[in-house]
Amino acid sequence: MARVKPDHLIPQSTQGYHGAIEAIAQKALRVNDIVVVVGTRGDRLIVDKAHCSSPRLTTGPFFIIAHEAPEGQMVRCLTYKLVRDTDIGAREGTLAYAGLDGTWTLKEPKANATPVGKVISTDEGKALLLAPGLM
Repeated sequence: MARVKPDHLIPQSTQGYHGAIEAIAQKALRVNDIVVVVGTRGDRLIVDKAHCSSPRLTTGPFFIIAHEAPEGQMVRCLTYKLVRDTDIGAREGTLAYAGLDGTWTLKEPKANATPVGKVISTDEGKALLLAPGLM
């Protein structure tokens, strides 16, 4: 694994960017997609969408995307994120499972149940704090 240079790390701020990295998107990414590190390009990490049916895309360091990014562009990858306006019905400690193409679900699938994160905290069904990679 490549060494992440200090200028690619983003300091803590009010948005939860502690431990966040800037990486290159292998595919176009949407907000709140769960991604996994799949390689390097020079001194930058490359991330791709987590996918429940691909062992390569369900192992490794997981992050959640802060903003949309087209293929090949830089994207901010977070170690945790407050996900708002979702009908979640989750409690603290609920596992998040990889879905198809970067999506995630809080309901355990019948097949290919691959945990990719955990709910750290909830706000009465209005928002949740999701930490990819924490299981």
